[in-house]
Amino acid sequence: MRKTMVFGMFLATLLASASSVAAIEVKEHESDLEHRTLMAARIDLGQAINEALKKIPGKAVSAELDDEVSPPVYCVEVFDHGEEYEIILDPMTGNILHVQQDDADEDDDKDRS
Repeated sequence: MRKTMVFGMFLATLLASASSVAAIEVKEHESDLEHRTLMAARIDLGQAINEALKKIPGKAVSAELDDEVSPPVYCVEVFDHGEEYEIILDPMTGNILHVQQDDADEDDDKDRS
């Protein structure tokens, strides 16, 4: 009985270690993909923010490279006169791909392109 319990604990520890290693490898792959995308981008995040503010003059409150979509895009959130906008830009060209206005209700999203 004791050997079975010890073996069970060993097996559980081994499985936990294997899943941790897999999670680290996935994180490293995501980081590598983000790095390669940033290196290939023709505009940087600061330029993306400037382009977004030309479209919606306001205050940029967040900006990031979204590499969970294909192809990766810059997402810039801007507040203007109490309204929140999400501006999506192409990191290769700086072109604005999409502008979405988010209401407080979030049920009445409006598009501005």
